[in-house]
Amino acid sequence: IFWVDLFANFAFTFDNAEGDEVVDLSRIAKHYLRHSFAINAVACIPEELVQYIVGGLSGSSESTVPFNQCLRALRLQRMSRLARLMRLTRLFKVKAQKKSQFFKWLERQKGLRIVNLTCGLAWVVHILACGWYLCAALHDDPQDTWVMRRVVDPSGSKLIELDSFDQWWHSMYFILSVFTTIGFGDISAVTMGEIIYVIITMGIGAVVHSIVVGELINVVTSSDQMNLFVNKQRELIEAFAAHTEIGEDTEDSLKAWVDQSAKSWFSTKYDRESVKQLITGGDIPRHLLGTLPSALFSGKLVDNRLLRACDGVCSMPPRLPMLVALAVHETRFLGDEVIYHARDYPFSLFLVVSGTFAFVAPIGRDARAAPRLPPAPQRTKPIAVSPTPSRSGGVATVLRVMSHGTFGRQEEEQVPKVERVQSSDSVYREALHPYQLFSTGSYFGEWELVQTTVPRKTTARCVSEGGGVVLTLNKVDFKRLAEQFPQFGSKWKEFAVKRERWRARKEAAMTVARPYRQLAARTIQEYYRNVTRRR
Repeated sequence: IFWVDLFANFAFTFDNAEGDEVVDLSRIAKHYLRHSFAINAVACIPEELVQYIVGGLSGSSESTVPFNQCLRALRLQRMSRLARLMRLTRLFKVKAQKKSQFFKWLERQKGLRIVNLTCGLAWVVHILACGWYLCAALHDDPQDTWVMRRVVDPSGSKLIELDSFDQWWHSMYFILSVFTTIGFGDISAVTMGEIIYVIITMGIGAVVHSIVVGELINVVTSSDQMNLFVNKQRELIEAFAAHTEIGEDTEDSLKAWVDQSAKSWFSTKYDRESVKQLITGGDIPRHLLGTLPSALFSGKLVDNRLLRACDGVCSMPPRLPMLVALAVHETRFLGDEVIYHARDYPFSLFLVVSGTFAFVAPIGRDARAAPRLPPAPQRTKPIAVSPTPSRSGGVATVLRVMSHGTFGRQEEEQVPKVERVQSSDSVYREALHPYQLFSTGSYFGEWELVQTTVPRKTTARCVSEGGGVVLTLNKVDFKRLAEQFPQFGSKWKEFAVKRERWRARKEAAMTVARPYRQLAARTIQEYYRNVTRRR
């Protein structure tokens, strides 16, 4: 394990003098080589090699070695053991590992949490078991202690006659019997030192036992609550399938989608209204209000152009990004997946976190040949259609029944949380070509929200091969934020009109079908020409 740790530290981050985490591999390697690499390398020296060196320097019968060289050899052996102890203490420093997504995934696994609790209990029992043997060794007369009194078989063999491994098992057995308050009576305290040690062990055992049992109960009950939540979603799907008579195949696809997604819903289910009152109540310290916005969604929220609308006019209120973060939810789209179609009813706007999205439309004869979708009807509880990967590897079109009650939110107006509509007509999808792109830090879909009753003017689609991630902000929350922050609301409306005019010009100017990468390169070139022309 020390050899693995010796090289693994080349990938572990460290904090510099300013308290910032350094992630550059070259700087990490230089810092590691200058500071702790040498002592780590010494810790990896096998103990047998050290003993051989010591024997060669101080145990030769044919030659005499000066006394100071023997001392240096002995110090070398002690240095190796000391370095090993220091490496063991460094293993507890897992700050960098805890920040990784893999470590967070491990923390969420209930089986590993149970194993972790079991290992922690075994470690505490082991320490106290060593103390049980040490208590006997510290007596003036070890013959009067429980180690010497312990009989291990009917023939009268003593525990002290067994090897160290068997003695360790007996000591573990005694400590566990004290922890569980069973007390078989085969090992008991007689001397004053043994009585004091048992009292201390019983106190530690009561605390440790209650902690382990409490954590196990939390793990089991949280699993039960998640299963109840998933079963409730399945019951909703069954009731919906029975009402709409959609068929068994579609119902099975819906249930498979619920089984796959409901656990992530449960992990993000919390009382958002209470958090909102906490944010707007004025109880959060000012220094936290100043640092929290830059930490939301890894800083990508405050860098979005939607929140930068008033740059140069007024400063951004710290509570605005926090309320936006409270209202949005993260949505992942597959490559070539449609976010919404033209003439759909608008329910949300989208802030791009990663990937590339585009407005797409037909051109030339494609515009006349492409089938036209009917306008989306207005419903009290709208339904959106989403492509979900099936277990066979294909894409099954399923209905996503979105309601605020499903996610623990109650609003005055029931709106869907995700707009995902995928056309089953591949000819229609291939006839749509990108003409305006949106990458990280941009947003789209806001113009129809600031109008009264205007359907979607164009179709939006994820064009990056690896898919993309957006933060979805529904219409109700967007209008509420515009009312709470009127200076931003007016800017959002002003920019929405300008962006819509720009979109219409882009669509009218599209005469050639281009892949999105070629369109991106052309857009960058045009921007560079405009900048150089102004200079």
